[in-house]
Amino acid sequence: MGFNTRAVASIEGQFAKATGKLVTLSEQKYLDCVSHNCSKGGWQGDVFNYARTDGGLPKDTIYPYVGKEQECHNNKSQNIAADSGYMTVSRDEQTIKSALFEIGPLAVSLFASNHFRYNYTKDSGVYRDDPCSDQKVNHGVLLVGYGVDEKEGPFWLIKNSWGVEWGERGYVRLERSSRNVACLMSQQPIYPIVAAPAN
Repeated sequence: MGFNTRAVASIEGQFAKATGKLVTLSEQKYLDCVSHNCSKGGWQGDVFNYARTDGGLPKDTIYPYVGKEQECHNNKSQNIAADSGYMTVSRDEQTIKSALFEIGPLAVSLFASNHFRYNYTKDSGVYRDDPCSDQKVNHGVLLVGYGVDEKEGPFWLIKNSWGVEWGERGYVRLERSSRNVACLMSQQPIYPIVAAPAN
């Protein structure tokens, strides 16, 4: 359910940018209130559309994550952080770097191989992964930055959804010329449009 986690994190980031307040929003509400099997995956844009049509998402403290689908509790009066849709970003490297600087985190997808899942650790350095094609995209992540490692070269900084015990405290530095970047860029990076509440 990485697509949902990353989409909600992207809404949180844009809400913080618009309001100056960092809040943790509910990942559970989308899982409970949308009629499809989330175990089969999904797309971040669907979460943005849901938050738009439902008037936002509640805080996680009000509608906490339980890790499985349950009955929907849809109290729209508890919703905050509504978005008004989403925008895509061109897939070329310079445009993505500019978007990260000007807009903030971007929801993206990649191919999470077994090697990526189970062998990337805090000591792995900049990660290089298996080659990828559009058909192999299987995991939603949040692209939060970029940089250059003195020894290993340019990388994208990605926040994953597997907890702080995975990778570099929940993050991975993916080599910018990595074969997996084909997956990262195969679907356009997207971000929600979030404005400060009117009140």
